[in-house]
Amino acid sequence: DRKFDASGDAGGGGGLLLASASQDKSTRIWRVAYAEAKGSPAAATVVAEEEDVPAFMRLAAPPRPPAALLAGGRLSVHLEALLVGHEDWVLSVAWQPRNLAPSAAAAAAAAAGCAPVGVRRRPALLTASMDRSLVLWTPSDSCAGGGAAAAGGGGTVWMATASMGEAAASCLGFYGAGFDRTGSRVLAHS
Repeated sequence: DRKFDASGDAGGGGGLLLASASQDKSTRIWRVAYAEAKGSPAAATVVAEEEDVPAFMRLAAPPRPPAALLAGGRLSVHLEALLVGHEDWVLSVAWQPRNLAPSAAAAAAAAAGCAPVGVRRRPALLTASMDRSLVLWTPSDSCAGGGAAAAGGGGTVWMATASMGEAAASCLGFYGAGFDRTGSRVLAHS
């Protein structure tokens, strides 16, 4: 995998979503969550134990499991979705910004105590590929919360909701793409 991007507050499923682009023509979305282990040693204790060991011994020792590196906490990572739809290497992934800027009318209503100020979008991922296409992926409406499908044992279903690209044969493909601050425009380079 070549490119990563993360999105916090992953739609109610807990943790964050991490997207990775790959040269196998696919994109993977991972869910990463951290949980405190009950009765675990404090971070200071783990650091103190490492300071007692000479540096050359720490380099020669096998790596500690993630729970030890995280001061006794437990880090879980699982595959949320495998996105397949490109015909060549996927070189870039970018999450759409989740917070929408409020309109002047919504801001005035919020000031009067009538409505919330910000509106949150559901997660959306933009992928750029050497096949001269950009694809916008979103979770299906029935699974947009992230937890509904997971409760039944399956993962969230992500669908390609928009596809953009260059039809000219002279274009090699897209090396990268991203959103503007508002998430309403896409910029890509080839």
